[in-house]
Amino acid sequence: MSFHVESEWKIQKEKRRQAYLDRIHENVTQFRDRYYERFEGLVNQGFEQYMANEFADLRAELKRLDRLISSDPERARDLSFEVGRQLSQLSGLARAARHEFKARDRQQRKELAEMRHQATTSLAQFIHEMISQIKDPVELDFAYDEVKSIQQAFQGRTIEAEELSNLKNTLNSQFSELRKSAQARALAWKQEKTRATSMEATETLLDMFKEQATADASQSPKALEEMMANLESVRDQISSSSSHEEIGNKIFELAKTADNSVTDEKCRRMAVRSIMDSLEKSGFVVSKPRRGSSEIDEVVILARKPAGAEATFRITADGSMIYKFDHYEGMQCKDDIDKVLPMLQEIYGINLSNERVLWKNPERISRSAKPLDDNKGHKNG
Repeated sequence: MSFHVESEWKIQKEKRRQAYLDRIHENVTQFRDRYYERFEGLVNQGFEQYMANEFADLRAELKRLDRLISSDPERARDLSFEVGRQLSQLSGLARAARHEFKARDRQQRKELAEMRHQATTSLAQFIHEMISQIKDPVELDFAYDEVKSIQQAFQGRTIEAEELSNLKNTLNSQFSELRKSAQARALAWKQEKTRATSMEATETLLDMFKEQATADASQSPKALEEMMANLESVRDQISSSSSHEEIGNKIFELAKTADNSVTDEKCRRMAVRSIMDSLEKSGFVVSKPRRGSSEIDEVVILARKPAGAEATFRITADGSMIYKFDHYEGMQCKDDIDKVLPMLQEIYGINLSNERVLWKNPERISRSAKPLDDNKGHKNG
């Protein structure tokens, strides 16, 4: 007796869900490590002093990513995409700020330090306390002329004690307004530089995802090869009218597709292991699984019994399976099928459905026996 059956397979929903979450957790953890490496590289190059607020924000987001990875992998993945976008933009922006403000910032800080050293009155010290709150070199550059003018206006002036409180309130309001103006101009400058460096940022973002895909290739070679090819296709769009945000969204969608594909491959490996275990428990000697030689992405499992009976399973990651029990005498074929398939479903949680008999030979009575076609669905187990 011989059976040749086409079927659909699906791992239990809970197991696939866990495999999916495990994939995301593992992938986001690796991205997190790459982000920290790049971030610390920027810090070590001295860029943080030119983008102090942006570095502080990104450092906080990295810490939040740390917390989410274990508690909520899917939210962590979404945050990881945003962190990647911010990090890719930060290096070009910080480089532009250092190039434009480094010399002036050094001179401005030097002048302010000298003024502070000469500040002997309570009012002068109050003014310099307010000036010292401006940490951002870009903001300081836009506020500097007004700040210096205020400082010089009160330098050496003697203020009566009864005037000091009101004067401090007036200066506090004045500083608040000039900082709002300087911050708005600094923000406009950063936005303009962000647009100017968007191509560099997009290249950086692509490189980060390509690095990860290369390191991750063993998880699902076919899926990640496709992702690499698609990333190169996206790279071709950088010089077009597509924005950094639009291209980033495309990259993130490719990454999500890869997550699903890698999960499918993980589930297939679980199915392969389950089939091998079921065959071994049914008395088969199972060979090491191998990739199919055809263009179809399938894993082939071949198992034999000492008497010559064979079982072959061909499994694709997209949920199709073909299995064949062959070279049997009498009804022993059915006995093995009734052992292996129920074990797959009841013990290992591999559900089979939509089975279709491709051919069967009910009983090999003679060498001249011919297979019988049967196009009707056949349900095992």
